[in-house]
Amino acid sequence: MMRKSVSLLVAPVLLLTCALSSDELQGRRIHALAEIGFCVGDWQGVAQPQRGSSKGAFTEQLQVQWGFAEDETRLRFEFGSEQLISQLVIASRDNGQRLSAVLHQQDSRIQLTPSDVGDAGRTGSKEKPSRWIWSSQQDRFPGYRVTLQKISEIRLLLLVEQQQGNGLPWKQIVAYGMTRKGHRLAGDDRDRRECLITGGKGVIEVIHEGKSWFVCCQGCRQVFEKDPAAAVAAYRGRLSAENRDAAVSTDGQ
Repeated sequence: MMRKSVSLLVAPVLLLTCALSSDELQGRRIHALAEIGFCVGDWQGVAQPQRGSSKGAFTEQLQVQWGFAEDETRLRFEFGSEQLISQLVIASRDNGQRLSAVLHQQDSRIQLTPSDVGDAGRTGSKEKPSRWIWSSQQDRFPGYRVTLQKISEIRLLLLVEQQQGNGLPWKQIVAYGMTRKGHRLAGDDRDRRECLITGGKGVIEVIHEGKSWFVCCQGCRQVFEKDPAAAVAAYRGRLSAENRDAAVSTDGQ
């Protein structure tokens, strides 16, 4: 009976996924990650292994890019020094409802899931969160927890912690305080351009049929270069839909 109930719950999700086109699925996955999309770009800052202490601190370079696969859309955080953490991948799968993360620490790959702790996580508050938390399974130790906090459009904090046993305190592995590279240019007109693929800030110029467009990272550039005409058409379609929604909202008032 339980197995049948689970099948009944899973079936509608599978049918919905199959019914959607690849572009629609990618759009849903991008939307699921849109709130974290502000991270895309190059960052620089300081990594602190010890809480409240500069002992062992080192400078760090961080690059965040979109990545697109047939069944997954992801944000990839690449740490230049690879001293403690080499990579963090936040991914949206299927129709955008499955959000997960993978932390790469030396030779280890730690699977993480969203955690609703306090005001964190995507399910905590109706307002857009400024802090997101992912953690490993509660019955496996050492446990890992990753907290991403948006301080502003040009500042972020990324905290990685470890727990040795149930009920024991979390110990800081490293805290990254990062500032966006070239943030003094935030007022530049280029930063107000939209990325064709994700709708974020477009900072890389691409050309199609003699016209300039913009994308936000190398991952989006690869998607554009694969089929420029389709990327431009999808962008124009998205703008038309947004304009229609805005008109309906105005009429409703």
